[in-house]
Amino acid sequence: MYSQYLWLVIIYITGVCCTSLNKSKVCSSSTNFPYTGYKIENQINLNSLSNQFYLVYCKDNKLIYSMTLNDSIPWTVPITFSAQKSTNKNTLILARRKTFALRSIPLYITQTLVGALFHVDQNVHSSNGLFPVESINNPLPLIADNIFNNWIQTNYKLQMILHVPILSTPNIDNRKYAQKDLDWAQYISPAENYLFAYDSRMLPRKALDIAVNKADSLINNRADLGRFLPLVKAKTKHQLWRFILLTKVLLKQDFQIALKKLDTILTSW
Repeated sequence: MYSQYLWLVIIYITGVCCTSLNKSKVCSSSTNFPYTGYKIENQINLNSLSNQFYLVYCKDNKLIYSMTLNDSIPWTVPITFSAQKSTNKNTLILARRKTFALRSIPLYITQTLVGALFHVDQNVHSSNGLFPVESINNPLPLIADNIFNNWIQTNYKLQMILHVPILSTPNIDNRKYAQKDLDWAQYISPAENYLFAYDSRMLPRKALDIAVNKADSLINNRADLGRFLPLVKAKTKHQLWRFILLTKVLLKQDFQIALKKLDTILTSW
């Protein structure tokens, strides 16, 4: 009798270990075509409540390289995205459309064109960290991922890591953003040097405050968020966490409707 339960425990532990080591889930594809491209995801340690954004490169559903972007996405800042021992210096710049350049949290409607990932010519050297405009080319679309597809990984320290997909470049099977047609990129500035009205930040900030308070009221009284209790109680500046928790509270359809309303208010023209 005891041996039967022992085997159940062993099977459970083995399953947890395998899940924790299988990082390829970050690169999984929702279509029949293996995914190749760049992804940005948010990783939240549910034990320490540390928050990190990661930029990853996938090839055929396999994780090739990953690097930390800190606790926020470094928009317009050149990123050296290559291993230390690599002879191929890969410099990237992430930039948003004017519509999203003032948004303080990376919360977008799924499949929205948020911005672009630019490659910097390897033969051009920067001046004070800045590159000439003509050296920044080969843009790839940055498309909003579905944050409903978040998942928990248990690492070797038995810590729970919540993975939240934020942005990704289209896969090879995506016909909407063909490499030969770059019309989508003509209004995206690598430096995000757009012109805004004087008070263009005021309405989005007020709308976000209202939305965060509403999210809190929906979250705080939910007893079924037991394993996310540290996030529920956390007093943090990372407001994205609140909206991630809403994916555990609301039905997907209701969340999408609420997000669409918020997106309309937060959008700066």
